[in-house]
Amino acid sequence: MEYAPELKGRKQEHLFSVSGVPIPICKLHFPGAKNVSESKLVGASKQLTDADYSLKSTIAFADFILFPIYREVGQLRAKFLEPIPKYEGAPNCKGGVELSIPVAEGPIYLWNKAEWSGNETLPTADLDAALGMKLNEIAVGSKFDKGLLNVSKRYGQTGRLDVRLAQQPEFDDAGSRVTYKIAVKEGPQYRMGKLTIKGLSEEEAKSLEANWKLRSGEVFDSSYFERFINTDAREQFQKLFSARRALGKGPPQIGHEVVPNRQTLTADVTLEFKN
Repeated sequence: MEYAPELKGRKQEHLFSVSGVPIPICKLHFPGAKNVSESKLVGASKQLTDADYSLKSTIAFADFILFPIYREVGQLRAKFLEPIPKYEGAPNCKGGVELSIPVAEGPIYLWNKAEWSGNETLPTADLDAALGMKLNEIAVGSKFDKGLLNVSKRYGQTGRLDVRLAQQPEFDDAGSRVTYKIAVKEGPQYRMGKLTIKGLSEEEAKSLEANWKLRSGEVFDSSYFERFINTDAREQFQKLFSARRALGKGPPQIGHEVVPNRQTLTADVTLEFKN
């Protein structure tokens, strides 16, 4: 056994490690699990039970792998308490432990509202619409995360490619509701820079470039690429794909890269076609 003190800021942790002695986890329990069944938590813990027992690894696993299961059902303040190992000693579990990870599930929170600050380019109504959360619905964590991504995309349509969203939940335990304060740092507005098309003949590249409607100097729109493929250059793409089929080739892979220049506040776009 090895022991080493580790100082983290003002907090000292005492780390013990045992080398050369496997400690398998033979049984796993989650006392306190109700809304999320114990069987579901056990099923999600295969990665944990496939490894030898470690207090630190178990705590990290619960926080990063198991807690998101509770976010999916609105239990945003669920907590996993310190694991309790118990020597199993069964013939089929030599030197192993029976591990209990107590869980305090907490209430299921309903969505109340988002309180926005710092937004100047887009009004609050637009941000709420992009976030997509509805009053009194279960505050599902992944839906909220997806909503924040949609808000960032909405800002990208206005040329704000560096937008940052800092969110802080406020819980009303009496009403089992959650309000998120979301501070917006919009960042600068970018304009269209240079378009580069790679992997095509000069003639094919010029044909596509002629249908790129987002002109140099115009406010950049991060959603334009999809419109370019599906609408503005749809006919040219169909001709390109037909020509490839005639040669016995499938459609190419299309890479799409946006490179912001923070000195000139322009965004260069590269489209690369690969066989």
